[in-house]
Amino acid sequence: MKKKPRVNPVARFAQQLNRCQSFVNRKKRSKSSYTKHKGREVFFPSFAFYGCLA
Repeated sequence: MKKKPRVNPVARFAQQLNRCQSFVNRKKRSKSSYTKHKGREVFFPSFAFYGCLA
């Protein structure tokens, strides 16, 4: 019995899924007062200021 060659499913659909992406200019957007998460508090843990206590 002759074996069929195994088809690579990742390569099979790669051309359909991997398309060009347009990226946003983050510097330009930050100058126009864009915030990614509006109305959220910034959380700074205490160990970030004092270093690791290990």
